[in-house]
Amino acid sequence: MWEGELPDDAGPANLSVEQRRASKFDRVVPIEDRTKWKNKNKTKDELIEEILNAPNGSLAGDRKSLKKKLLGELQEIAEKAGISKDYFCKTKEDCGMVREV
Repeated sequence: MWEGELPDDAGPANLSVEQRRASKFDRVVPIEDRTKWKNKNKTKDELIEEILNAPNGSLAGDRKSLKKKLLGELQEIAEKAGISKDYFCKTKEDCGMVREV
């Protein structure tokens, strides 16, 4: 595996130097077409953070006790607190030529 720095002219020959630099590393780009937005469930950490930040979130317990709960249990707690358990993903990761370590 290559361990050194890649020169700017390394990469697909059909791209200009500016295009190669722009596509060298992964980047997050917005999805323009609203029909391609995906509905995704929030992770445990996202739900825990929102539950704790809710006005009555402290009634559900502390961070340590919430971490021990299953995702389904956290989703029920979030619904009771009026917190959405999912969100629309409006961005995507555009993979570059080189993986950052």
